Amino acid sequence: MKPCAPLSLSIAIAFAPPIEPVFASGHASASVARDRSGSGDRCPHLETAAPRHAGVPVKKGNALVGAIRWDGWYRGSPYVSVLAPDEWRYRHPFYARTLADGQLEAFSDSQEVMDQEIAYAAAGGIDFWIFNMYVLRDPQGNPLVDPTNGWKAEDMNRSRKYYLSSQLKSKVKFSLMMGMPGSGDYYFGQHNWDFEVQEAIGQMQEPSYQRVMRRRPLVFFWLAGEDPEKILGSWRKLRQMLDDFRKKARRAGMKNPYIAALVWSADEGERAVAELGVNAVTSYTSPIPGGYEDPDNYTWFPYDALAQADSALWNSFRDAGLKAIPTVSAGWDPRPHRDDVWGYGGYTSGPVVEYATAEQIATHLGEGVQWIRGNPASAEASTIIMYAWNELSEGGWIVPTHSEGTTRLDAIRQVLRPGQ
Repeated sequence: MKPCAPLSLSIAIAFAPPIEPVFASGHASASVARDRSGSGDRCPHLETAAPRHAGVPVKKGNALVGAIRWDGWYRGSPYVSVLAPDEWRYRHPFYARTLADGQLEAFSDSQEVMDQEIAYAAAGGIDFWIFNMYVLRDPQGNPLVDPTNGWKAEDMNRSRKYYLSSQLKSKVKFSLMMGMPGSGDYYFGQHNWDFEVQEAIGQMQEPSYQRVMRRRPLVFFWLAGEDPEKILGSWRKLRQMLDDFRKKARRAGMKNPYIAALVWSADEGERAVAELGVNAVTSYTSPIPGGYEDPDNYTWFPYDALAQADSALWNSFRDAGLKAIPTVSAGWDPRPHRDDVWGYGGYTSGPVVEYATAEQIATHLGEGVQWIRGNPASAEASTIIMYAWNELSEGGWIVPTHSEGTTRLDAIRQVLRPGQ
């Protein structure tokens, strides 16, 4: 294979001077299996500057489109190595490079990379990112190692810090995903919740923080699969914590936060609304029916099955009378984690969704926009989120990669902003 040249944006970015992309040179960036041209000698992202898509353009109007970030791509991260094998090379993000000894460097924790990510996202029509908050500290505020996965949780916040220091941050806004101070059977202590609230309140006052429903700060809260009774002792305790968070936000001069709980089902969503008073429900991605029936093998699904699972979840939220922020999933294939011990413990069975084309993802996003247009009572915030910006090891991404270039964002842009 011939080495791929550095990728340049296929559209002009008027708001910023050109940023030199941090693409690796000297290595072929696409696997033959992913080269649709049938030739291993060509770099797919260099074939044409025009996106090839079958998505149906929609009037985006005032609809907001966000994308979830998972920022485990930092220097020293144990997760980077899961993408090193050649079979996963097609997922390498634009800032990745493979060293002579085969080691992979895929580090997004720098100002240069963050500024380039903002430029790409803005050009593709993404309105805001959702940053996960990782807070695990001792009572004095010193970062600790997470006992559930073995890495220092604070490292996952590095990219958010570079976002906040970027001169381009107004071009892509941001929101926060909070969570209980604990997971599973672990309780990290009230002091960790206090640190999380303090940090969130401070960052929610940023001019680039995403607001909805007449200037209410948009906050996501992870609840999917978690049991407040195990972690906190009761649902009532969590309600008190969220109510206190709302009061502190208002005391800081903000409007009452619009809180959307991430859940796996309408049943979970109904309980979240009843017990916690959250404003809406959403999901990280959508469970595919039948995906976990075989405990010993992978169960393969076409991308359409994942898109249908998304749509079914949206409709179940609506039919239950819930306010909803629909999630559009870009894929699901966590097989890179089959050998790791950091959280998954080895993903050796379960659902695997076949590789999605840019056209399929963009078309599904268009369906999401049409859904919120057709269901204004449920979709009162007129917001969609995408799974995900950079869940590269789990199989859900729209960030530019060496193999695809900006193809996914180009197709998304043509659906959201036809003719631009």
